Amino acid sequence: MIFATTNDRSTDLTWIDLDTNQRGTVPRDPDTRARINYVRERGGIKGVLIPHGIASDRHSARWLLTKDPERRMPGAFCVREISTGAAKQCFVLPVVEDLGAVIELDDGTVVIASWPGPRYPVWRIDPTSGAVIDLGVVHGPPLATARWLAWTESSNTAATLFVRPLDDERAAVRAIDLGRADIDECRLIPARPEAAVCRMYASKGQRGRGLYFVDLAAGTKRAIGVATGPNMAVSPDGHWLAYAVANASPDDENEPAQRVIMTPLAGGEARQITQRAEIGQQVIAWIP
Repeated sequence: MIFATTNDRSTDLTWIDLDTNQRGTVPRDPDTRARINYVRERGGIKGVLIPHGIASDRHSARWLLTKDPERRMPGAFCVREISTGAAKQCFVLPVVEDLGAVIELDDGTVVIASWPGPRYPVWRIDPTSGAVIDLGVVHGPPLATARWLAWTESSNTAATLFVRPLDDERAAVRAIDLGRADIDECRLIPARPEAAVCRMYASKGQRGRGLYFVDLAAGTKRAIGVATGPNMAVSPDGHWLAYAVANASPDDENEPAQRVIMTPLAGGEARQITQRAEIGQQVIAWIP
């Protein structure tokens, strides 16, 4: 399994084979117009990592969605396959100025949502056929797996994760109380259909963001650790969570300002997988 990381001060992507501890770097791809920053082969490893989307570009690991250059009306988008550059279907969504989510599912379809909120119309599209299915409206930035559609609502006094079946907008919505905190981000875990990971803003006076494993079936959460970096990444098999933490003495020149930790979601001993990660880190990712 391959772990990859980069930051906004670096021109390279660093990859680590967690099974062999083999390490290397991959140069930044110069073609930033397509927002494909890294597409390289090294040591038998092929990975695609896209740190950012800008303007109207939105992407998943496989698909890139852009506004249709041939149509000036709102809601016209096209799908392109990242690894090959091949153009797929174009389609029109009603009353959509831009997309705020592109979530690729295991069956090759993609869940997309309009942007900005506070109401988020959600659709499921087939990039090959161009078929579009209306999934209804949610009240927060959507999360999705092949089974679930979810969203979060939070304030300084309460945080809630809402979950319902993906393809049934009339089904009962389950509300999971995450406590008195403000949610920074939650992610569903495709490899573990009844699980999610949430990053919560720390209480006043505390440093970093609290990380929690959420059991969707039981409606409970369990503390994992405290992250100081802006990103977290769940391994493709759903067993590990990688995130950045700060040293106790970040001003010590002999110690790295941050390091990346990998911890088992089921509980157990964490593993340090990088010795140094500079402040300003932008991306933590796994390459299957």
